[in-house]
Amino acid sequence: MFDLIPILACDPATILGASLAISAGSSVLKYQSARNTAKAIEADQRRTGALIVDQSAANVGDLTIRKTEMAEATQKQQQLIAKKSDIAQATARVSAGESGIGGATVDQINNEYLQTEAQAFNAAALELDSATASIDREMTRLGLATQARLASNFKPINQPSVGAAVLDFGGNAIKSYGTYKAGGYGDIDKGNTTQDA
Repeated sequence: MFDLIPILACDPATILGASLAISAGSSVLKYQSARNTAKAIEADQRRTGALIVDQSAANVGDLTIRKTEMAEATQKQQQLIAKKSDIAQATARVSAGESGIGGATVDQINNEYLQTEAQAFNAAALELDSATASIDREMTRLGLATQARLASNFKPINQPSVGAAVLDFGGNAIKSYGTYKAGGYGDIDKGNTTQDA
């Protein structure tokens, strides 16, 4: 009979040795592949995590700038209110003086301007407080979202085990030896693999 696979023409002990070598090589390659995959996943998680942190920092920076700009705008608004109030008070005093009004009436007019100015200042401050609180809540939500994304990104990595690779090889070696002993590689006693017709 013509053998298509040359290794089948070898004696059974040689076939067993080749089978064990292939099993050992396969186990080593599986381990190395799993180790390389784990390293690649870890590197990817680190890169992605750094991008998440950078994006979060940029968002927080934008919100901080917006908060500062709002505070500056409120301060300018309050300065404008004070300036307009001062002009209105001066105009009212001059008009009152030209009209011959004085004393308690001028004080009352001044108090009304001061009260109006205080109300406008308070409204601007309340608007700023409300906007600041909204930005603070947005920053908190952003922080929580970043934490969630980081937790989702940094999942445990299945690390390869040398012990598992050894057990894999051992299991394959036992199967190969069992095949050898059962005569699966040919007649052990005769040392050949040819069969009589």
